[in-house]
Amino acid sequence: MLFRLVLFASLVASLIPLPAGVAQDLTPPPPQVRPGWYARTQALNDPPASERAIIDRNLTAAERLITSTTGYARPRGFEGRPHWASSPPTVPGGLRTYWAQVLVYVPAWGSSARNGYARIYFNPELGQVSDGVVKDETGEYYYRERPRSPAEYGTRFVYGKFGVPNSSLFVLFTANDQDPTLPVSREEYLRALIHGLDDEKSKVVQAAGTKTAYQEWMEGAEKRKAEREKGLAALGREMAEKTRATLEKNDRDYAETLKKSEPQELENRRALKAADPAARLRDQLAAMTPQERASQAWAGAVTLMPEGAPGALRVVRANPAFYRARASAAEARSILVILNEPPPALVTAQGQLHREFDWAALRKLLDTRP
Repeated sequence: MLFRLVLFASLVASLIPLPAGVAQDLTPPPPQVRPGWYARTQALNDPPASERAIIDRNLTAAERLITSTTGYARPRGFEGRPHWASSPPTVPGGLRTYWAQVLVYVPAWGSSARNGYARIYFNPELGQVSDGVVKDETGEYYYRERPRSPAEYGTRFVYGKFGVPNSSLFVLFTANDQDPTLPVSREEYLRALIHGLDDEKSKVVQAAGTKTAYQEWMEGAEKRKAEREKGLAALGREMAEKTRATLEKNDRDYAETLKKSEPQELENRRALKAADPAARLRDQLAAMTPQERASQAWAGAVTLMPEGAPGALRVVRANPAFYRARASAAEARSILVILNEPPPALVTAQGQLHREFDWAALRKLLDTRP
């Protein structure tokens, strides 16, 4: 029953429309500040004034690098709107993430096809260049990093390739070309998976409760009777007696049904408590040599895979030293550019952006202090 309820809730949630302004924008549109462009919107979450000055400077430069290229300067077949946003540091003493992006409306305001865009993140989290994460018992995230492409654009951190179907381009610049990741061992990754499975099992067992459905039903008998009599009071005597008899019979029949199913319910609970969904992973870990446990973890959708196997991704964690703020939480320690595969109306503009983009100018925005 619990699993059916969870599945039902998930299906219902997937059918709930996104809030206005997420899937589509309000109508009528606001005035354009220039042909093809709407005024910038912002969601910066009120950073301190000292950080705001750095954020404004960097995002102004980033936005200009996008909107000054030939394809974006004079939109044809689409309309655009810059948007700035930021999120506070996720750990004390950490860096603030903030970004400038150009949201594209194809062919015009009100369409939901914002599937052509350019984004520039400052201090992005590793989740931007990863394919899924898991958490260990301390709450630290482990990321399955996307495959790195050959070094290009003045950096060695390139993911994907521009112009390839079903692929987006991710270009990451880091201060002093530091690697923002640390390796995760096979043992660490397996223990994180085991912890996740054990935690989910614990939640399911707790949700099942200690009382059976029959016990809960019987404990509620007096309350149901009081509510039943309250409703019957509005009926005439004869109708109330007939209705009472019917409702009491239904109550007894349902109780009998629950009582008959109680042994199976108890057996299912015993099986659930005895089951160990992580047993296979525990056996896998126990069979490893010390060298295998300490070696770099590579994983597919979830499970460990050999290095070099099709679909195998390197498992990494964030390097705390890299993401620690020095002078300001808004200083730029890394910058990520994302160019997605554009819709037909944006192919020309996105191609021109890729060819004309001033990667060197963007790199100069990095704070390179040790």
